Amino acid sequence: MSGYLSRQVLIFLIAPIPVSVAVMLIVGPHWSASAWMVLTGAIAGVASLLLGLSIQPSPLPPGLRPDASARRSLLRFRQITHLRLALPMAAIGLGAGAAILSGGLSPFVLALCLAWPQVGLAWPSFHAVAKARRGMEAWGTRAYLWAGLAQPAPGVTPRPAPPKATAPSPTPRPEPIETPAPDEETPTKVSLSSEHTNKRPIARQAVRRARRARTSRVSVRP
Repeated sequence: MSGYLSRQVLIFLIAPIPVSVAVMLIVGPHWSASAWMVLTGAIAGVASLLLGLSIQPSPLPPGLRPDASARRSLLRFRQITHLRLALPMAAIGLGAGAAILSGGLSPFVLALCLAWPQVGLAWPSFHAVAKARRGMEAWGTRAYLWAGLAQPAPGVTPRPAPPKATAPSPTPRPEPIETPAPDEETPTKVSLSSEHTNKRPIARQAVRRARRARTSRVSVRP
């Protein structure tokens, strides 16, 4: 919001240039004017200067929440800024009208010299914001003016924040499985059983050979 107000001040700071060119083309290179026209331009410039220096925002009512205080303080600061921009523009316009009516550039130049520097009073500087905040806090309510100025301008959507890069979570390492130490009895049992299983086919073969030998002997006898 502070950047939005600063751009408005810059636009109004350049605005008197085309007005000056237009008045010079209409009036021409004539400087002399009637006294009361010159006095009109001088009074307009001095009045806008005094009003621009004296105006301050009204205090905030008590019992406001922080969000409501930020909205109201920002609204009042914007009103003061626009009023400080309108006062010098009005003085320059009044001086231009007096110069066109009188036929001389003296009223316009006098009003321009008094009113043009007043546009700088509307610049949202640190001193101007701090002074306005103190004026709003006159009744004891805290003005969250800096929080309001940090908000985006009307009609501008804030950019979404980029996603934060998160580090990949470390994969858990598998814990080693401890195998229990074998007992001393197990290998003997296994060895005995293996020897027993190995001896069975040998015994069967011996029985088969004995049977064959008997049958062959019986067949050989007359």
